Amino acid sequence: MFFLKLILVTSSPRRIELIRKLSLPFEIRKPNEEQDIYVPKNPCLTAILRAKFKVKNLKVKDDEIVVSADTIIVLGDNILGKPKDVNEAREYLKMLSGRTHKVITALLILTSEDIYTECVKTKVTFKKLSKEEIEFYVRTKEPLDKAGAYAIQGLGALFVRRIEGDYYNIMGLPLNRLYSILKKYVKQSDLLKS
Repeated sequence: MFFLKLILVTSSPRRIELIRKLSLPFEIRKPNEEQDIYVPKNPCLTAILRAKFKVKNLKVKDDEIVVSADTIIVLGDNILGKPKDVNEAREYLKMLSGRTHKVITALLILTSEDIYTECVKTKVTFKKLSKEEIEFYVRTKEPLDKAGAYAIQGLGALFVRRIEGDYYNIMGLPLNRLYSILKKYVKQSDLLKS
């Protein structure tokens, strides 16, 4: 079965910007309000359940394929979501300073007949941050609505020493993996048109 309409369930401008790179017609639907779901010692399942919650009660038509995603930052046993305020953003940045963390994005693909989920992981190593760098960055307010309190596509890029894995995963939508999954549902010629 080939689908005619791609639906992205998101309120993230970054995910909208990224899905445009696929050159497919798509529609945006607003997700359910975020739920603070946490499964101890299982960050992948945590992200999958959050992505599922975003599409809960969504009615999918036969010609639609729905994409939902949720991205979390994992440092040791800690999951760093979006900071509640400036103080929590500051604490997250102190924790990430000079260390390697994982960015995990759960992809959820939903059709009228099927649901598919997968986690994509990328390792990110931060340089050691000075107190002044943290204070400067927090003052920009960029960290306040980002998982882990940084945006790699913004000023947060100044702090990243090394990446192992998909860059776009860190932005919240691993395009390479999403493209591979969508090939099962959408005509190849539609995916490759410019």
